[in-house]
Amino acid sequence: MVALTKQEKEVVDRFEQLPPERQRYLMLLMFRSDPERWRKHQTEGEQQLRELAADHGRDWDKLSDEQRQDFVNRLLHQTSDIPKPGSSEWLKAFDAWVSSHPARQCIADDSRDAIYGDERD
Repeated sequence: MVALTKQEKEVVDRFEQLPPERQRYLMLLMFRSDPERWRKHQTEGEQQLRELAADHGRDWDKLSDEQRQDFVNRLLHQTSDIPKPGSSEWLKAFDAWVSSHPARQCIADDSRDAIYGDERD
């Protein structure tokens, strides 16, 4: 994967701050400048994303658009692979974590006597 310079990262950050319609407009302008090159990059990029997704245990073709965007953003910003709290991925991971712990049949005794015992004055 290509490492971005500080200036290139700033361009990406500014691009991401644009409203979606402006982002599409800029992408269209870049595409029109050299359509063949962009088609080639799109094909190569999509293949690389499939490989990166597989490296991270994901199937690119089964990801929703939102999951794909999150995945790419994590790659671009080099954030951890921890899903966002509240997302479907996070809920699945949390459910799996809960299921990995044994069920306890006892209820904690949080009465005053159980907490303090004979230590009271």
